[in-house]
Amino acid sequence: MNAEHHSSVRIPPPALPSQAPLPRALLRRALGKASRVAFVVLPVILPVILPLILSGCGGGEAEPAADQAVTAADPHAGHVMPGGADPTGQGAMEDPWEAEVELDPDRLTALGIRSVAAVQGSLPASVRVTGSVEWDETRLSTVTLRYGGYVERLHVAAEGETVNAGAPLLDIYSPELVAALEELVSAVRLDDRLSGVARPGGATTGPGLEEAARRRLAAWEIPDRLVEEVLRSEEVPRTFTVPAPSGGVVLERLVQVGERISAGTPLYRLAARSPVWVEARIPEGHMGSVREGDLATIELPAYPGRDWAGRVARVYPEVDPVSRTGRIRITVPSPGGEVRPGMYATVSVEAPSGDPADASAVLIPRDAVIRAGLRDVVFVEEHPGHFVGREVTLGGSAGDLVQVIAGLRAGERVVARGAFLLDAESRIQTGGSGVDHSQMGH
Repeated sequence: MNAEHHSSVRIPPPALPSQAPLPRALLRRALGKASRVAFVVLPVILPVILPLILSGCGGGEAEPAADQAVTAADPHAGHVMPGGADPTGQGAMEDPWEAEVELDPDRLTALGIRSVAAVQGSLPASVRVTGSVEWDETRLSTVTLRYGGYVERLHVAAEGETVNAGAPLLDIYSPELVAALEELVSAVRLDDRLSGVARPGGATTGPGLEEAARRRLAAWEIPDRLVEEVLRSEEVPRTFTVPAPSGGVVLERLVQVGERISAGTPLYRLAARSPVWVEARIPEGHMGSVREGDLATIELPAYPGRDWAGRVARVYPEVDPVSRTGRIRITVPSPGGEVRPGMYATVSVEAPSGDPADASAVLIPRDAVIRAGLRDVVFVEEHPGHFVGREVTLGGSAGDLVQVIAGLRAGERVVARGAFLLDAESRIQTGGSGVDHSQMGH
């Protein structure tokens, strides 16, 4: 064999043992066991390692988060009002709130700034509530008779009709009344026949029977006009007309034609059209300022722009324990019948304060007050175009007026319109952030 001729022989790699795939059942058991271990271990170790992870990854973020929480809890945090006051009430609370603004006449006109003088006077105790119109219960009446009979005819058959005093209501046939009138006629005839005739003992016949018959008719409230007419004609009519004892509106008709009635049976219920009552409820805190006899103004939605004058007739002694309101009654004349029972009404009761100290109170418009955090501020016009913010202490309020207890004197001028625009101007001029507008002194 030739030595220079070499045949290359390829040696195959050694064969590796074959790896059989794991059975699926064994794999499922392993995964299930791992999940159960994680379910037991993770709740125990997670609270321990999570703070360490967060502190290591974002240690510088915790402090801003706290600041954001404080800012969210208090929207005034971090705000600085002109003069260094802190609207949160912390630290600089005791310092006076000062903001000076200087405006030229053109700027005043453009902003619409208007100032008024603080006045000295009594703060009216004004109460404005809603109520409802009711019938005057002292002017309700029920038509009855003091004798029995049968209803023959109804002159007023519908509810809601208006009747005048003396107007016919119904016709009645009453055997009792007929017998009483016939007895009166017979007594008068007998007395006429026996007048002057001597009696045993020297007495003469008198009008005893006639007087007894007249007293019975008077007890039944039979009109004298009817009695005299029967005596003049000596004829007793079969039916009689029952008149209305008073004028008003028919609230109820309680009988029908042909119905038998006895003494005391209600026939009609009437109510006077004027005056009427307005019942209203006032908050418990205002009950001390409303007294019987106070004047009141009534407004009705049915008549915009009109009002009716009334007077407080009764302040009821009890307070509703649920609504914490007291009830008042106002008497309102309504000769034309416009104020109808069942209507809703707006009631305004105004009475001067009974406290002598209130006569020296300083009063300003409610719109002049700006709520600056926990304090109340007004802009005082020291001279034309020059305004200074000043903290004031407020007392009570009524309507559009508010009482100033401290911080302002009578005669000083305060900004009554445009106070918030003036505050914005002060922030521009001073570079401050102004006052807190989240609460307004209204």
